[in-house]
Amino acid sequence: MYIIVALLGVLGLLHNKTVFNTFAIILVLIYNANPDQFMLLSNPNHAYLGLAFLFGSLIYINQTMIPIKFPYLMIFAGMAACTWKSPYYHFFALLTYSYAALWIGFNTRLKLPKLDKYGDFSYGLYLYAYPLQQLSIYYFGPETPILINLSAFAGAMGLSAASWFLIEKPALSLKNSDVLKKRPVPFWKKVPEL
Repeated sequence: MYIIVALLGVLGLLHNKTVFNTFAIILVLIYNANPDQFMLLSNPNHAYLGLAFLFGSLIYINQTMIPIKFPYLMIFAGMAACTWKSPYYHFFALLTYSYAALWIGFNTRLKLPKLDKYGDFSYGLYLYAYPLQQLSIYYFGPETPILINLSAFAGAMGLSAASWFLIEKPALSLKNSDVLKKRPVPFWKKVPEL
């Protein structure tokens, strides 16, 4: 999913809401037409995760037009409940899940603990946890879930901290620098007029 987002950014599709929304709607229609043959993911079982990622992206890209408010979250949850055991349940459940994640993340009234006091290790944990869990299963065997999770968490946390201080934090410091102020010109604007 992140590779697809990077590709869309390079192509300039993330800077134009209309183009991105059209692209996203086409993907949703393709998925709804035949979810078992979803072209962007090799494993059809992963299509739900891709759809959740797409909904989150759509809501974020259109945040000026889509208010992130609790009543809307309840409407989406109600739609998911009403479509229970129908072919549309996963669609509305994933939309609700994505909307809920953004509602929690952007809600200023929720007093969540400040977890990034020493650095933002969340992305590193996300990246390193699964491979380290698999290594732990390989070395300790599947019969030891507590040891697997403790060793994988400790390793992932160490790698996450290293990743934050050596890669992510320095990369984020470039965000407002002159290096990144020039945005790429979308490919369709480079085509000469006939």
